[in-house]
Amino acid sequence: MMSALRGTREQLPSMLFVVLSLLYLAALLSCGAAGSPNRVHQSLPVFAADAPTNMDTCGRYPCWPNAKVASLDGYWDFYFTANISDPAEIDLSKIQFNDTMAVPASFDATPRYAGVRGTGIYRRAVYIGSDTGFWRLKFEACSLWCAVYVDGKKLMEHSNGYSPFWLKGIPSVSGKHEIVVVTDNRFDDTRTILQKPSYDFYQYGGIIRRVTLHEHTYNISIQGADVMTQSPTGAEDEVSVRIRFHAPDTLPSEVSVAYAVDNQVIGTVQLHIVSGEATIAKIKVPNATLWSPANPAFHYLYIALAVGSIRATQDSIIVRFGLRTVSSCQRETSEWTLCVNGIDKLLGFSRHDAHPQYGATLNRQQWMQDLQILKDMGGNYLRLVHYPHDPEFLALCDDMGILVWQENLGWGNSASELTNPKFVDALLQV
Repeated sequence: MMSALRGTREQLPSMLFVVLSLLYLAALLSCGAAGSPNRVHQSLPVFAADAPTNMDTCGRYPCWPNAKVASLDGYWDFYFTANISDPAEIDLSKIQFNDTMAVPASFDATPRYAGVRGTGIYRRAVYIGSDTGFWRLKFEACSLWCAVYVDGKKLMEHSNGYSPFWLKGIPSVSGKHEIVVVTDNRFDDTRTILQKPSYDFYQYGGIIRRVTLHEHTYNISIQGADVMTQSPTGAEDEVSVRIRFHAPDTLPSEVSVAYAVDNQVIGTVQLHIVSGEATIAKIKVPNATLWSPANPAFHYLYIALAVGSIRATQDSIIVRFGLRTVSSCQRETSEWTLCVNGIDKLLGFSRHDAHPQYGATLNRQQWMQDLQILKDMGGNYLRLVHYPHDPEFLALCDDMGILVWQENLGWGNSASELTNPKFVDALLQV
């Protein structure tokens, strides 16, 4: 069975929630200069020569050429109980793992635990092969709430069950380490204020999306990079880039960054890090090509960093981006509408990232099936309701020329909820 596709004639959410969704999108796309102005170097340091010549072969973006990245997907030890009142205060020494669960998977979509609400606890071991640098985990989603333990110590809690999160870096000590993830799919305004039993879709529990292990040689990494287009024309287009850094302890105040676009080394810049971020205000894109449904063209950006006297690449990242802007435009009928690179005809469906057999954990074939149906019907657009969908599905939409409206987490929320500071703050954290 295909995942849920619904016509766009359905009743729209409240205008206030739409505004908050747009604010969420704007927060993702906006950027501002961080710290003092960037100083561009006239000569390229040694580490700029490390730029790869095959940026389009990562398979999944972003990718980190200088990190060791391993998938933790597979089968984990598992234990379920409905008798723990506060999963945040669980005593792991009393847990007897007596089952196995796939990761990723919605545990409450499996026959043994179908439809149950309670606490699902996962365990597996990882092996770290170095005593230098640090390692960390990335979870694409863990629902509805979860806590992550490493070697018996709780390192973090996370709510907002459809959003990705990173574990803070852990100094590398070679050997085996135990990972335990406590998940809970019960509704609780203290733990999961955004998720309500009144919503019109089932909210599944467990580690519902991918988990990856990242090992870094040095004590700093590039966590991510957001490319923002600036009125693209398809000629000498320019973009700005917001870079997010991470360190297990304290980040340096300044780093050197080299960057290349589409295998062409463009330049280097000295950046000041403020609140874990820094911005390259302007990068020219050579031979720029606009992204469109008819021609979903991509460009690739490579970023490498060095700190202090070490003139070698300490970490790097490759991101893929399409040149496009969202704007209002006027039709011949004088009506104002939404346009993407001037395209004003958005034809498609609303879609849930869910399946009656597999819950909130779909596979690539199911995603492809949905998009083929959409394309075969002449569509070019999906409204992804009512929560952030899997980033890998978004990348597939990019590949297939599908325009996407991505929503925040919520449905039919009341005025009191939308004016609750805690609720609004949680929305902005998704």
